[in-house]
Amino acid sequence: MDDPVREIRATLESAMRRLQPHVSSARIVGSDMGQFLVVDRADRGAEIYGNEQSGVIVDPAIREELQGEITYPSLDLALDAVVRWLGGCSLEEMRPAG
Repeated sequence: MDDPVREIRATLESAMRRLQPHVSSARIVGSDMGQFLVVDRADRGAEIYGNEQSGVIVDPAIREELQGEITYPSLDLALDAVVRWLGGCSLEEMRPAG
C-alpha cells in the first residue's frame, strides 16, 4: 500500500481483530495520520498508536485515567502487553524487557 493513511487504518483494523477475544469494546478513533485504537475491558483500557518504524506506543488506562506511554519495538509485542494489561498485570509487568 502506498497510502500511509490506509496503511495505518489497515494495521489498526488488524490489531482490533486480534484483540477482539480479549476486550469488551474496541474502536478506531481519529482520522488521517492521527488514528489510534482504543480498547477496554472492565475498568482497564489502552490506547494503541504509532507505527512499525518508530515503535508502537501503548498508553494503558485504569477507568479513564491514562497511566503513561510505553513504547514497544513491534506491534506483536505491544498487543501481547495489552492482553496482559487487560487481564490484570501491573504496569511493570507490561514494560518490554531490556
